[in-house]
Amino acid sequence: MLPHASSFSLLLVTNKVLISLNRAVSIIPIGFNNPDFIKAFARSFVSFAISLDPGYKLNSSIITPLWDLYRPGNTEMVFNKTVDDSPDVHAVRTDGRLLDWCRFWESIGSITGQ
Repeated sequence: MLPHASSFSLLLVTNKVLISLNRAVSIIPIGFNNPDFIKAFARSFVSFAISLDPGYKLNSSIITPLWDLYRPGNTEMVFNKTVDDSPDVHAVRTDGRLLDWCRFWESIGSITGQ
């Protein structure tokens, strides 16, 4: 188990997401109340917490497509919706300039305490 994994819980309740970190609870209204979208979005976090891989499928019915784990190709997942309120979840190639910016922040993490 990952450090702090037991101090995190995520509960989906009708049209709200309850997020609990170390006993502090936040209630966040969901602007797009589509069950498939909500499951795909929430499970990406849970998958990462369990396996350090956001593409790990806990359940084959989740609509999230293949999501490579920090490999060449540099994909990120877009969680969006169409104009007719259908889920639009797809992988895109991450812009190299954004990756450079991420590497910069990673390189100074020990200085900034991140």
